[in-house]
Amino acid sequence: MSKDDFQECMEEKLERAHDLVYYGDPSEALDNLDRLEEEELEKRDILEISILRQRIAIKLGKFRDTLKHLESLEKHHLVLEYPELQLEVVANKARALLKMGQLDIALLELKRAREAIEKITSKRFRDMQEAEILFDLGLVYYVAREWNQSITHLKDSIELHRKIGKDNRTGPALNILGIVYMMQGNLEKALDYFHECLMISERINASGGVSTALNNIAEVHRLRGDLSFALHYFQQNLELNKIQDRRIKQAISLMSVASVLAELGRPQEALELYKEAETLAKKCEDPQKTAISIYETTILALENNWMDEAKRSLEKLKQLAQQYDLQDIITQTTIADAIMLKQSSRIVDHARAQEMLERVVADEKTTYEKRIFAMFHLCDLLLLELKLNQSSDVLKEIIEIVTKLKRLAHDQNAYPTFLKAKIIEAKLHLIELKPELAKVTIERARKIAEEHGLTKYIEIIREEEKVIQNQMSRWTLLKSNDASLEERIRLANIDDAVTLMLRRQLVDMADMENEEPIMLLIIAVERGLSVYTKKFIPEDKTNEMAIGAFITAINSFLQESLEVSGIVERIKHSNYTLIMKQVEGLLFCYMFKGESYSSTQKLNTFIDFLKRYQKIWQYLVTASKALDKDSVKILEKKTKSLFVEGVMT
Repeated sequence: MSKDDFQECMEEKLERAHDLVYYGDPSEALDNLDRLEEEELEKRDILEISILRQRIAIKLGKFRDTLKHLESLEKHHLVLEYPELQLEVVANKARALLKMGQLDIALLELKRAREAIEKITSKRFRDMQEAEILFDLGLVYYVAREWNQSITHLKDSIELHRKIGKDNRTGPALNILGIVYMMQGNLEKALDYFHECLMISERINASGGVSTALNNIAEVHRLRGDLSFALHYFQQNLELNKIQDRRIKQAISLMSVASVLAELGRPQEALELYKEAETLAKKCEDPQKTAISIYETTILALENNWMDEAKRSLEKLKQLAQQYDLQDIITQTTIADAIMLKQSSRIVDHARAQEMLERVVADEKTTYEKRIFAMFHLCDLLLLELKLNQSSDVLKEIIEIVTKLKRLAHDQNAYPTFLKAKIIEAKLHLIELKPELAKVTIERARKIAEEHGLTKYIEIIREEEKVIQNQMSRWTLLKSNDASLEERIRLANIDDAVTLMLRRQLVDMADMENEEPIMLLIIAVERGLSVYTKKFIPEDKTNEMAIGAFITAINSFLQESLEVSGIVERIKHSNYTLIMKQVEGLLFCYMFKGESYSSTQKLNTFIDFLKRYQKIWQYLVTASKALDKDSVKILEKKTKSLFVEGVMT
């Protein structure tokens, strides 16, 4: 092999190594680098592999030592000579700083990296690095909760990766986009991105991407309150991580399963899984994952009044905070310690808890989720004080916190948090003797929950609506009599509302579903022809008016030739719903009667299932010949199990 051929071969191998480091499993990427080092390498290639190892170390949670090593590498004469190496070192520094929570410095380093890109002569390498930096910027803005900036950079990264033929690298950005939309309350759009990430990851055999997508699909279901589906996907992800022997991801999966079990009212099982996750995280020497598992154990123990277990876990958490001095661990320790003090009957302990929670809320380095959690617990403490002394000043302080909660949630489009704050706000309006305003507030909350498919909250809010409506005459009387603050607090039952917002929900919203499947239709978009039809009920029992309305909607969709590939369209008519999704020239249409939170998930599952059967998929795309009997049986069996029996596998 000539020198030029050898160098070209090495470039291909190094690009493959970059791909694995970017989207692959860390252990697989390390094995690949080990094999590369067995080659006869130039000094520059050896250094490039060393820099790639630093990036993997960051993924594995070794931030501080890696940052020191990168800072020393930055002065290496070869790094100073080759802008490609300089760029990778600077970008890795930014990634380490981001993991350490130092967003401003990370952003500065990424801007330095973008400047270094201009010095690179190879257009392909320059574009690949630009796409990576765009993703990193999207990630920084995501952590900073600057959603629009994050979405812009992530979409630009995806577009550039696809432009240079690197569709296999789009999974991570699709995943973060899904999370952004999930945080904004756009759950349908989030699911679409997660499913696209899942399909790409499965196609390129990126098991790490598959695992992440499964986890996030489960998170959407948990957020919506469909806990049985959430548990199914979390367990599926756990099994995948066990098979792949990915211990850190296995620890994360264990904690996810545990959290759902706790919500389902199975705390003892949850406790065992949290402890198993802690053991795994310790073996992997990952302090942050270890801390999360211990923190969750502490909170679970406090929720269930297992005080000995809570004390042991809190002590371990404090030791970790002292050992590693990481912001996340310190915040978790402070919150857990404050909630422990809340359990005390002593006023002095409550005062200490309040001071600690206020410190967490005021700290700009506190993550959004932890700040919100601390604010709800602060509300809970102040409500206890309000019940004891009926102070109007304390009531004003609670109103200020709830107003701040609403503003934070609104700014972030974080609808679940916004709904929690609205429920408490309605109770506060009752205490202020503003029952009509309370009624309007709770109605608005219900509409938001319904608009965003947040079934976890719909029933809770409906119950609150009923209570307010039933007590309206009584509140009117209290208002006319200028009732005491004590009477108003007692009737409003606001402390129970805050407790409900803090505790894990023990209701699986799957019990609310009453979906009745009517028809499944697959249409070849360009030809406007139906290539598959499945009717689930006899024709004499179908609603002809609804069918007619939906056929008109489908025809209109086809005539307009809208480019909505991968996005779900939903149309309602009376008690009937039609959902449509276009994928690779096929329009999938599912019609059902009644209420359903899982219909979109069923359609996505059906599409994913079909893609695994290339023979059937090709027939649907081309419709060149009739399906054979075996394929028909496969389709009939799947449509029955999925749409009629609701089996999501």
